[in-house]
Amino acid sequence: MTLRTTIINRIGGQITTAEAIGTFQYPKEYMEKYFGRTDIILGDLQKLVRGDQEQPLGGFPDLLSPQWTEPLKEGKLKSIGGDGLIMFVRFPKEGLPIIETVNMYGASAVPGSKHFNDQIDMYLHQQTKKITLDKATVYKNAERIYHPQ
Repeated sequence: MTLRTTIINRIGGQITTAEAIGTFQYPKEYMEKYFGRTDIILGDLQKLVRGDQEQPLGGFPDLLSPQWTEPLKEGKLKSIGGDGLIMFVRFPKEGLPIIETVNMYGASAVPGSKHFNDQIDMYLHQQTKKITLDKATVYKNAERIYHPQ
């Protein structure tokens, strides 16, 4: 059992002095081993990886915009889940909803598609884009129109 697991299993209870010291000693040794220093920022450690692109990523479990990670390489962590799609919707008294969105993983899972990683920078800079439910505007701006099978 790792120190992390031990501490997580005992949250709300008493921990030993050795466990308390270990909660600081382990990350210190980890940062020194992989980064050569302890004054790193979260984006040095945690990455959003999409295809060949690797970008600094904030967030961790139990926050707005959480991220769960697994080891990547050289001490870095790769996001494997979290809030990938964020949507803000306002409902005015009249008319259609006002919608802003961002999808950190893009709208395509196909590497090489222009929509595979086209929203990463927006996500990392906490920006959104406006979308509409106005059918005429959607058809006017559509790249293609087809009927799904």
